[in-house]
Amino acid sequence: MKKQIKITVLLPVYNAEKYLKEALDSILNQTFRDFELLIINDGSKDNSENIIKSYSDKRIRLINNSKNLGLIKTLNKGIDLAGGKYIARMDADDIMMPDRLNVQYDFLEKNPEVVVAGSYIKKFGGKFKVTRRCQCKNDIKYWLYIGCPIAHPSVLIRSCELKQHKYNLNYAHAEDYKLWYDLSKVGKIVVIPKMLLKYRISNEQVSSKYNKEQKLTSAIIRREFVNDFFAEIGFNEEIPDTIDDEYIRRFKIGCKKYLHSIEELSIRKDAEQKYLNILYCLYFSRKNFGLFVTLRFVFSSDFFNKFFFLKKSLRIVYQSFVENNENLFKIV
Repeated sequence: MKKQIKITVLLPVYNAEKYLKEALDSILNQTFRDFELLIINDGSKDNSENIIKSYSDKRIRLINNSKNLGLIKTLNKGIDLAGGKYIARMDADDIMMPDRLNVQYDFLEKNPEVVVAGSYIKKFGGKFKVTRRCQCKNDIKYWLYIGCPIAHPSVLIRSCELKQHKYNLNYAHAEDYKLWYDLSKVGKIVVIPKMLLKYRISNEQVSSKYNKEQKLTSAIIRREFVNDFFAEIGFNEEIPDTIDDEYIRRFKIGCKKYLHSIEELSIRKDAEQKYLNILYCLYFSRKNFGLFVTLRFVFSSDFFNKFFFLKKSLRIVYQSFVENNENLFKIV
C-alpha cells in the first residue's frame, strides 16, 4: 500500500510569471521534505507554465486547466486532487519562510482538536510589518463575528475536513472567510504566533481589485454568523439597516437572559465571548455615536472589566471621532 503524503501544497497559478519563481523556490526549499506541490495552472497566457516546467523536482504535480475557471473552482479542483494528510494554501506571489511547513505540521500533529493552523505574516511590497492576528492558544472563532482574522495563504488545513467543506462559489472574493466559519463548527482554528509567510501587497490582489465586492460579501457572511447566534439565544429580531441604541438595548436584555439560563460554565463562556464580539459589532455599526454614548459603551460593565476588549474600545472611540463610521453589517 502506497504511503500517504503528509502535505499537499496547493498553488493556483494565473498569469503569475513576475513572482512565480520566488514562490516556487520558497516552497521547494522547505526544511520539511515530505510533501507534494500541486500546481494548477488556471489558463495562464503568460510564461507561467514554462517557468513551472523548468523545475525538475519530482514533488511537483502540474495540472493545466483547459480554460480559466477562476480561483474558487480551481481551489476546489485542487482539494479533490490533493493526496496529502494536510493541505497548505499558498499564493503565487508570496514567500514561505523555510520552516513554515515543519512548524505547522508539528503543531497539527500535536493538537488533534485543531482543524486550521495559520501564522503571523510579514507584509511586503507596501509597509513592512508582522501582523499579529491572535495567539495560537486561542480559538479564533469568536473573532469571526468581527472580520476575517486569518491570512488565507498562511494556513495548513486537515485534508479530511477540507474535502468535506471546500470553498463556496456563492461567496466570491470572501470565500476564505466563509470557509473559516464552516470549519469553526468542526474544530478549532488558531494562528501560530510565528512569522511563517511573507505576504506580498500589490494592486493585483483580490482584496485590492475587488475591495467593494469583498466588503459586501463579508457583510453578508457576518450577518449569517450573527443570525445563527440570534437563533441560538432566541432573539427574534433581524439586524436592521440602521442600528440604534434601542436595538442594542433589546439585544443586551435578550442575550443576558440567555446567558443567565446556562448552567454549564464552558458553554456560558463560549456564548459570552460571542455576545461581546457581536455587541462590539453592533456599536461599531451604529448610525452615529456621540461622546456620551461612546464613553458609556467603553466603560460599561460588559467591557471595562475585560482587558481583552480594551484595544477594541479604543478603536471604537477613534472610529467615532476621527474616521468615517463603517457599518459592519451593511449589505446595500
